[in-house]
Amino acid sequence: MMHAIRNPIEQRLVFFCPVALGDRRGEINPLAHGSYGMSGQMDGHSTMMVDYPASRFMLTDGHWLPGPRWWSAVCFYFPSNAPDPVHSGSANVAFLDGHVGTIPEEDYLNTHSYWDLNVRP
Repeated sequence: MMHAIRNPIEQRLVFFCPVALGDRRGEINPLAHGSYGMSGQMDGHSTMMVDYPASRFMLTDGHWLPGPRWWSAVCFYFPSNAPDPVHSGSANVAFLDGHVGTIPEEDYLNTHSYWDLNVRP
């Protein structure tokens, strides 16, 4: 039997990676929606029309913004807005074809085809 989460704070935390939260739990801006980000390169693109979906990021761990104290909801709109490597130097990602993986930071920073739809893998 499934139980609904009734506490509004607990409901919000479902959208936060426990590892990414770490000691930032008390710092999060109340307007933050979660710690995951969607590829900014997908704006206006249908996933069905993207070449090489098994090599393209759709969702990733987010990019921590210390100023407003939240995670960016968009990752890789620019290379400088990369996911934080919160999983032992890596980020968890979901690809456009639906599979998931953990990618080391040096790989996703140096492999633009993961996020740039104009670069062939």
